[in-house]
Amino acid sequence: DFIMEKYLSNNDKQKDFKTKINAMASRINQTRLEFSLALRSNNISNNIHEGKGMFSLLSLSKEEIESLQKNYHIYLLPNGRINICGITDNNMSYIVKSIIDNRKSFI
Repeated sequence: DFIMEKYLSNNDKQKDFKTKINAMASRINQTRLEFSLALRSNNISNNIHEGKGMFSLLSLSKEEIESLQKNYHIYLLPNGRINICGITDNNMSYIVKSIIDNRKSFI
C-alpha cells in the first residue's frame, strides 16, 4: 500500500499510471471484441463481447476443453474460463482456428 500511495501522490506519475491503465483496458476490450467476432464469423455463438474484465467463458463441453488443452495446448479452466489478456494479435488466429478445428471433431 505504501509504495503505491507514495507513487500515486506524484501528479505526473499518477497521470502516467492512469494512461497505462486505460491503454491496458482498451486493449482487453478490443481483444474481447475481435475474439468474439472471429468466433461468430465461424458460426460459434458467444457473448464474449458483452463481458468485462480479464476473463471470459467459452461455452464448450468438458471434452472439448480437455481436447483443446491436450491437442492444441490452449489452456483454460475446466468450466471454459479463458484469459482474454493472454490472447494477442500473434496468437488469436491460432486460438480461433484451434477452437473451430476442435469443435469439428465433436460434431
